Amino acid sequence: MPIPIVYIAVVIIWSTTPLTIFYSNHSLSAIAAVNSRMLLAFLVASIITLTLGRKQFKLRQYWKVYAVSSIGIFPNMPMVYLSASYIPSGLISVLFALSPFMVAILSTQMATAQQVSKRQLACLTLALLGLSMVTISQIETNTEAWKGVILMLGSGFCFALSNTLIQTYNEKLKTKKETIHPANQLTGSLMFALPGLLITWIILDGSQPKFSQTSAIATLYLAIIGSVMGFMAYFYLLSKISALSVSLIPLLTPAFALLVGNSLNKEPLTPLMISGTVIIMLSLSLFNSQISTACMRYTLHWFAPFKKKRDNVLS
Repeated sequence: MPIPIVYIAVVIIWSTTPLTIFYSNHSLSAIAAVNSRMLLAFLVASIITLTLGRKQFKLRQYWKVYAVSSIGIFPNMPMVYLSASYIPSGLISVLFALSPFMVAILSTQMATAQQVSKRQLACLTLALLGLSMVTISQIETNTEAWKGVILMLGSGFCFALSNTLIQTYNEKLKTKKETIHPANQLTGSLMFALPGLLITWIILDGSQPKFSQTSAIATLYLAIIGSVMGFMAYFYLLSKISALSVSLIPLLTPAFALLVGNSLNKEPLTPLMISGTVIIMLSLSLFNSQISTACMRYTLHWFAPFKKKRDNVLS
């Protein structure tokens, strides 16, 4: 499949996932909705794993990778679903974009990366300013919005912790010249996450799920498109193009998510929220020097034809 199509597909999936989570909660509690999605995703992923060959799964050999991968599902995903009750879907995407900062900080603590530079600390401070602006904007319309913000920060931490630990184990696998198929990793992570999801449902919910048409369609989309296809497409990109190009995706999705939420669900876009979002995205792009360099290169490439035309006119 052409890489540009896959790239655009991942951006669309990541941009529409927060709003679809809101729709899946239409007739379901947040915990019931996330459990339904992950259970269905596990069934689909298991079928793919069996098709690939069960011997490649190697639970005894790769169980640590599957276990740390599961942190990105539980307790990460229940916090995302619960946050949808307090903040708009677009803001969920914006707050999730803060996870690269947490990855960088955790990486330094686990000795998997260099210490955070002064420039990166300045970018982190700038991101916190943007976070304060979007939080104040939401509290002005919903006094309980701070709960959703805290839940999303907790979600971002879990996702960052999971990614950092996965990176640590992947480095060890590379030295052994071993790789794990994305479908196997998804199946293994869901296998470890489902017990925690089930226990959470028993403790916090326990009611029998009642699917409205909206919740049913949204859950199917999230399970098959969001979890299985989105995960597979993401890892396909990582295997075909540079990690730098893939890392630009989190810079694109928040803006699209805000537009999708505003267009389809009439979610408000206040000037303060837009300003805070721009500051967060700017700080994220400057936080990683490679990303900021790439953005500058792509910007110059975009404006090159206009510059050439202007030079021709002047000559």
